[in-house]
Amino acid sequence: MTAQAGALPRPGVTAVAVGSLAALVLGTLGVAVLVGASAPVGSPPATGAVADIPPAYLTAYRMAGKRFALGGDGWSYLAAIGKVESDHGRSRAPGVRSGQNTYGCCAGPMQIHNGFGAGTGT
Repeated sequence: MTAQAGALPRPGVTAVAVGSLAALVLGTLGVAVLVGASAPVGSPPATGAVADIPPAYLTAYRMAGKRFALGGDGWSYLAAIGKVESDHGRSRAPGVRSGQNTYGCCAGPMQIHNGFGAGTGT
C-alpha cells in the first residue's frame, strides 16, 4: 500500500505501532539482562540464569546462535525469548507442547507465529 499525495498519517495507528515496537525492544532487553546477555561478549553468563535452562534447551539455544551467526551472546537472546514465552517449554499453556496458543496464531516453546491466525483467512 502506498501513501497518496496529501494523505495524512493516522496518529492512532502510528502511536500503537511505535508503542508496540518500544515495548518489544525494552521487554527483550530487560529479559536478556536477566539471563546474562548484558555481560560483554565472550564472558561467562550468570550461573543462576544458565542453571534455570534445561540442558536440551541450552544446547538448542547455543546451536541456533552459532548456526545463524548471532554472535557470542546471541544464544542468550533466544534463551530470553524461551524463558518469557514458555519458561523454556515448562509451561502448560495451550500451544507450548502441542497445537496452537489460545489466539490460534503461535506454537511451540518460543511461541513462533506460524502464519495462521484467527480471522486472518489463512
